[in-house]
Order: sequence, then C-alpha cells, then structure tokens
Amino acid sequence: MPAPWEATVVIHTDSWTGLQALQQPHPKDNVRLITTILGNLQSLVAQGRRVRLNWSPATRAAANSTEQQHREMEASSRQAAWYAKATAYRPLLPARQLSRADEVKLHRLRLGYRTLEELRDDFESRQCDHCGHLARHPLRHYLLSCPATAQLRQQIGGPEDDEDRAALVLRRALEDLPRLLVVVRSAPPPR
Repeated sequence: MPAPWEATVVIHTDSWTGLQALQQPHPKDNVRLITTILGNLQSLVAQGRRVRLNWSPATRAAANSTEQQHREMEASSRQAAWYAKATAYRPLLPARQLSRADEVKLHRLRLGYRTLEELRDDFESRQCDHCGHLARHPLRHYLLSCPATAQLRQQIGGPEDDEDRAALVLRRALEDLPRLLVVVRSAPPPR
C-alpha cells in the first residue's frame, strides 16, 4: 500500500478533448492511445491509488484570455487606456531602490492620475504649478508643453492626438529612468 502522500496521483493536461475522450464508453478516435491511458489509470487504481485528472488551460489560451480582458478594460477605462499606451504593460524596473516619494511620482505618471480639480464636475482648467499655464488637461500639459519638463521631450512625430503623444513622451522617458527622476524631483507631476 502506498504512503498517504503517494495515495493520490494528479495528472495535469491542457487537452480538454482528451479528458472528454477518456470519459467515453466507446472511444471513436485514437482508440489505441485512449485504451493505453485507461489501462495505466486502472493499474494505478489497482495499486490502491486514487487518480485525479486536472484540466489546466494551455498557456496560449490563458494569455489570449488575459489579452482580451486588457482590451475590454482599455475600452471602458480612461486610466487603463492611458496605462496601456504609456507603459505597453512593461513593469517599472528601477536600477536601484527608489524612495517612496519617487515611486509615488512615477506611478502617478504611469497610471495617468487626474488632479483633484479634474475629478470635480465643474472643472474647466488648472494652473500649472511650474509655469502658470491654464491647462484643461494638466498631465498632457506637463508632458507635452510645460517648460519645466522640456528635457523629457524629444522630437516626436507620430500621433496627432495629444493624449497619444503625451503617452509616447512618457514611454520614452521611462526608458531613461535617471533623467526622468531628475525632472520629477525638480518639477513633480500635477496632483
């Protein structure tokens, strides 16, 4: 008799159709393979073991499901759409440990947080803390035109849409984290 920890045999497979075929009383396809598998399973049972078959979706299926969830979220959430454009879902991997204050600033940029004023229904514009410009979209202004963040911007062609251009500026800035940290420390993003 097997030890208690050996009493159950768990077999993981990503083949849903294979598991269904094993449950058929008279298999029609791959008869030899199914018969061999069933014989091996019966042999394990005869040794006093329990057999559990566990279906786990293939990695590709799980990845496709995750991608679909991301697309749905991006379509329904302004912040999710910003995060996708600004980060391409790349994690923030600093070369060294960051202070809590630096992490907050970087995450605010990456997540595209709106300012407190923007969350109010009567919001029309906000004065930039660094240059005094009245901005309808403070984060876009910060990334695209505020003189305090000029060193983040390179010649960028491409998107006509301001939000897409701002996301591209941030994505490129994230590739040079030390330079981005210098800017956000001296001129923090709007909050």
